[in-house]
Amino acid sequence: MSKRNWRFLAFGVAAGILSLLGGIGLSAVTSNDLETNRRLLREIRANNPEYYVRLQRRHELFHALPVAKQEEVRQLDRDLFDKEPQTQAHLFRVLEEYVAWLTRLSESDRQRVLAAPSRQDRLKIIQELRLQQWIDHLPAAQKEELRREPDAKKRLATIDQWRREELAWRQDWSDIRHYTEILKYKGPKLPFRDEKFRADVRVFVDKRLKPMLSPEELNLLQTAADDQNPMTPFRWFRTVFWLSEKHPVLGLEPKYQSLAFLPKDYQSLLAKTPATAMARLKAKENKWPDFPLEVMAVIHRRSEKKDLKEPKEQLGPSHADDFPPNVQNFIRNSLEKALTEPADKEKLSKAQGHWPEYPLALLELARKHNLSIPELMLP
Repeated sequence: MSKRNWRFLAFGVAAGILSLLGGIGLSAVTSNDLETNRRLLREIRANNPEYYVRLQRRHELFHALPVAKQEEVRQLDRDLFDKEPQTQAHLFRVLEEYVAWLTRLSESDRQRVLAAPSRQDRLKIIQELRLQQWIDHLPAAQKEELRREPDAKKRLATIDQWRREELAWRQDWSDIRHYTEILKYKGPKLPFRDEKFRADVRVFVDKRLKPMLSPEELNLLQTAADDQNPMTPFRWFRTVFWLSEKHPVLGLEPKYQSLAFLPKDYQSLLAKTPATAMARLKAKENKWPDFPLEVMAVIHRRSEKKDLKEPKEQLGPSHADDFPPNVQNFIRNSLEKALTEPADKEKLSKAQGHWPEYPLALLELARKHNLSIPELMLP
């Protein structure tokens, strides 16, 4: 059997063995006790003969592999079962779907994948094949549109647009199915339908989120708002949530947005900044919190290399007292009281006096305890 065929067999055996072992349960496959494993096999043979036959067949295929390939499968097994249960389940599905996809390929395409000299090359080939498969399933009119377009870049741009539209369409249908289930719900009124909740979200978006967004992100948000209809009420909320996760609120008073307004200590430290770093800084002027974050990144890099001491003055809130009274009260009376684990208390304590570490710690701990800090987070 050729080396490439051994590799394909190894993929198939790995997927089969691991899927069978996954069905047995984690405790069964991680035991180092020989008698325990033998007892387990006896139970499988007695209670599920068909399952036992499949497992036996996989065992034979595994021992038919070269020793090096056997060790690769064993290492894959160890790596998979070191993961958390949710990650394991996801990786099992990926592995099984990959082997099923590889099996359905033509012999020539399958050999292209298996003969790739590196992982990067194999991934590139897989992406090319999957893209071609996607194009092959397009309606005839779209295929003809691609065929008649002579510019390769324009063809790729059109394909990218169609794929994004398909993804949005699939997500909308997922939302519709979700919404249908929600309509059957007889419990408390859902916040998505509550006008006060929607108004609170709009205030957060207009006041806190929009000033931090790029033109492309603002357009994305507006598109989601324009596309709202009674059957897809979640699309705008989903977009708002994603953007709020990407752009955390690190302070309520956007300041220090240019070199000229930085405290003197910072200006002195940045005076000898290399031209490339200074260009990055100037490109982010008048953007909050991008500019002060870039300032801190430059200073951290210089501190690591030259043992410089960072200025005591921070460029954003680093204590509860730096926030307005309503936020201070929430931090002290709600968030800090919810921190019962020593690790959480230590995280917040270590972050105090440092920006952006302190607001980032506040946001992380609030999410962990299912709390929403006024003005810093979505309702």
